[in-house]
Amino acid sequence: MRLQICNKRPANQKFYIVGYNQYHDWATSTPRPVKPYSCYDLTDMWWETNRTFELHWEVGNSVPNWKQRLWYIPGTAKNGGRQKAAIA
Repeated sequence: MRLQICNKRPANQKFYIVGYNQYHDWATSTPRPVKPYSCYDLTDMWWETNRTFELHWEVGNSVPNWKQRLWYIPGTAKNGGRQKAAIA
């Protein structure tokens, strides 16, 4: 399943994902930027369904302040095989 991460804040944010990829390996994506009120598609990595992945994101630009949330990827593909997650 591909992931799409959406930023609901008026500031730039960075995020990365930790979970099982398409090769059944525990993997971490590189940190990616996401602009205010926009979405970022992780088109270069696929993630296993029926699993939980970790979404880590950085709030603000001056002092690193990483937050974490667990997100479940259901087994049925919707939205063209893409799961959407929002950071705020």
